[in-house]
Amino acid sequence: MIIITSDMHLADQTLAPRISRKALDRFVEIVREEARKNGPTEVVFLGDIFDVLRSRRWLAEDWHLNGKWEPVHVRPWSSIDQEPLTLVLRSILHDIKICYGGFFRDLKNCGDVKLTWVPGNHDRLVGCTRLGRRWIEDLGLDYREDLEVVRPNHRVLAKHGHVHDALNSWKGDPKVSPFGDYVMVEVVDQFQFEAMKIRNVTDADDSEISFLAAIEHVHPRMSVPVWVWRQTRVLKDPTLTGLIREAWKNSATAAKLSFPALGGTVGWPVRYFFAMLLSAASRGNDMLAVKWLCGLPFLLFSLAEKWLDTSSDLTRYALKDACLSDREIRSVIYGHTHKAAKGIPIGAGKFYYNTAWWERSWKKDGSNRQPITEAFTLLLVAGPESKPVYHREGIQAPDEWEPPYKEEITPGEAVTKSLEADNPWERNELVSRGVLSMFRKAPATENMRRPTQSENIQTEKVIKIEIGPVSMRAQDAPPGGFELIVDHHMGRENRPTTSGVQFAGHVDEEYVNFMNRVTTAAGTENCFVFTPSRISPELEQKAAEKGVYVFDEQALEALHTPGDFQRSIEERLRG
Repeated sequence: MIIITSDMHLADQTLAPRISRKALDRFVEIVREEARKNGPTEVVFLGDIFDVLRSRRWLAEDWHLNGKWEPVHVRPWSSIDQEPLTLVLRSILHDIKICYGGFFRDLKNCGDVKLTWVPGNHDRLVGCTRLGRRWIEDLGLDYREDLEVVRPNHRVLAKHGHVHDALNSWKGDPKVSPFGDYVMVEVVDQFQFEAMKIRNVTDADDSEISFLAAIEHVHPRMSVPVWVWRQTRVLKDPTLTGLIREAWKNSATAAKLSFPALGGTVGWPVRYFFAMLLSAASRGNDMLAVKWLCGLPFLLFSLAEKWLDTSSDLTRYALKDACLSDREIRSVIYGHTHKAAKGIPIGAGKFYYNTAWWERSWKKDGSNRQPITEAFTLLLVAGPESKPVYHREGIQAPDEWEPPYKEEITPGEAVTKSLEADNPWERNELVSRGVLSMFRKAPATENMRRPTQSENIQTEKVIKIEIGPVSMRAQDAPPGGFELIVDHHMGRENRPTTSGVQFAGHVDEEYVNFMNRVTTAAGTENCFVFTPSRISPELEQKAAEKGVYVFDEQALEALHTPGDFQRSIEERLRG
């Protein structure tokens, strides 16, 4: 028995919610039942199972290189198997495994079950990097380097299908980032992140803008500008409409900066017309944007996309793939298009199937929009004389926002876990999770927020790092400053106090002086710096005299409850 599914798009939850547990559990039940009835069973995950493009971490400004934190512009088209791309990819895969590792373990425990994974365009980097291939092995999946699965005993050939899509595959070379990567990161991800910055929130699940995650379901991707424009017409809230317009303007402006990096990975018609769309949107002239989006240029652009986006009709390639195989193939199975195909005759006694996708949408529930998993699709192939059976399993269950960076963990536990981390980014993020958890629970904490532009300072030396819920772009020439500002009553005489918060991989005297300048510029009374490294008592004393209170590895190890945390801060602030 072979069970084939595709396009689950499992991401790290920095921009989109996780798939419903009900859907995952139901899939495991189906596999277990088929393995019980039919014996040895192979589950083929046919591409885009993991979505490493759908992450805010590509927009982070700093990564740990050469022993220090420094600003780096890193995107999916950066150098393969080299820092900083491997650092970003490692952090994304780390959280995906936390979210979904149990799902794959459950499948392996269903009996005589083999798991096979074929890369798609959204998980291209998993298959073409050493880090990604090791990660796949750790999950218990076999990797198909030739991008296809051929099972002669079942007369089946299966591949994701993106190799036939000029926008999402560059001449079939998985190591070259296609145009689709640019659209996902610089347009889709960036738009959502700009909305978060305008809204002044640190998480994509904010009730007012969480529905913007639905942008990932827009197909074809080149229709994203039209989807954004339609939201401004449908929404009745003028404040929210203004936010969307401003976020789109900002993201379009930023996307223009990276446009030259595409090189020759896409034809000039798409490059030209997409650049026109970005120019119109980045000017902020709504009428001009509408003119470009709905007028003759967009019509021409759509025609160019239809000409290049060969994925819309893969039947013509299915027969070719079947005939090129040196085995007798009757069923050709693709994913990628998100459009089901249930055995379309393609000639010579052969048939084309498509596994569609794990259907997700946003349903209106009163004044809110609720993300749900509607259904998933799979194909069951029993044997050489059996045609694949198309099965769509209805789910209709809510998705959850449970990003790993919100995991409840104490600073003491974070330090212990950080000893097992294999990179500075992971150690720093663990500490940040523990500290943020304590701030949220401390009785004297009144409010936590991101700093405004006026509370930051411009600097050539960028200190900010991504801590999970906070990140910004490198080429925005970002200000140096705090990750968070906290209003609390932990100072002298329990009076209201405003403090800046920063996380640092390394603290030295130069850093302390810089944070002292940041504190003055922001107008806060002091600041807290949390680091998984150790500092000397002399440096800690000098920092405290300047209003910079450093909690190093030793101090964090002693913090296990909100009470411990609050008392430690009070002791430092009250001398």
